[in-house]
Amino acid sequence: MEALASYVTDAFNVYFTVVEPGGIASEFAKTALVHMEATGGIVDDEYKPIFMRYVANAQKRAGNDSGSPVFQTPEQVAEVVMDVIKADKPPIRVRTSTWAEDLCRLKTEADPDGWKLQEKVASYFLGGDQ
Repeated sequence: MEALASYVTDAFNVYFTVVEPGGIASEFAKTALVHMEATGGIVDDEYKPIFMRYVANAQKRAGNDSGSPVFQTPEQVAEVVMDVIKADKPPIRVRTSTWAEDLCRLKTEADPDGWKLQEKVASYFLGGDQ
């Protein structure tokens, strides 16, 4: 993403943002589980144990008592997207929740919005200031 932004942002005034949400509270998982049960359940193959672990951990995360909800509403994520759209200089990367920030911290701590890496890529490949 940073490389693409390096080439087109200044030249064409086109901005790119990766929106990194955490879990989104919706009926998707519930609907998928109901459908699987109605159609014979989960296939008993090498993916089943991984899927079951994922579901168990998602349920555990949903019931946490940390005071910081894991799952956001679609409206909360949309609000972050709208903020990005309205920004004069939108971030290259943005997380939509505290949970997503915590999950991505290792990769984003030194460059939370992605602009430092974008500038470095532009400097290396395009010769510095445009």
